[in-house]
Amino acid sequence: MIPSLVLASSAAVAPLELVLRSSDGVSLGATYYGSSQGDARSGLLLLPMLGDARSSWADFAARASAAGVAVLTLDPRGHGASGNPYGSPPAAWGPAEWRAVVEDARAGLRELEARGVPAGRVIAAGASIGASAALHLAASEPSVAGAALLSPGDNAARLPASTALEGYGKRHLFIGVGSEDGPFVEIARRLSRAAAGSTEFHEQRGPAHGTGLLDGPDGQRLGGHLLRFVQEAPGR
Repeated sequence: MIPSLVLASSAAVAPLELVLRSSDGVSLGATYYGSSQGDARSGLLLLPMLGDARSSWADFAARASAAGVAVLTLDPRGHGASGNPYGSPPAAWGPAEWRAVVEDARAGLRELEARGVPAGRVIAAGASIGASAALHLAASEPSVAGAALLSPGDNAARLPASTALEGYGKRHLFIGVGSEDGPFVEIARRLSRAAAGSTEFHEQRGPAHGTGLLDGPDGQRLGGHLLRFVQEAPGR
């Protein structure tokens, strides 16, 4: 059963399209979904998979908004509507370019704060390499409530999630992965074991990856668990 905490919802607020600026001046497409209940008790920053866009989170963002969460979905540099200062696709980027993506995520966090949602109420979440970026952001922002990772990666040639665990400390962590998602299954299990604090770990049947984990009936259930994690974060 999905907790009543999640089910207490009303109509979602109409999303607001934004253009943010990263610390180095790159333009970033974003969408803000205000809390349907006015003042948000919790906030959520959502980052997409490699080569995907913030629209991949749209359905879940609307669901979270209707449940009273303030949500910002973000296109990091090189994705969706955002600028690409490198002249090469994200799949070709190395660690320096991906560390800049973490700074893009920080611009999203600052936007949530400017809209009245303190970092201590915000969960940074992402899919695949977006999950790695979310964890690195949370590790570098101790006041952030926590991180939620769908199919996190650990590629040393890009942005390995494991290197953020020390900075993340003992904060509660959420991890979801598909049971048939190749090496990502063991990566997720390894991160869960290595985390200093407690981990809410969900291994969903099938090969779904990243935001694909939120599709279908199983995805609805996983989304309910993720929403509960976000809503309970300020009280931890």
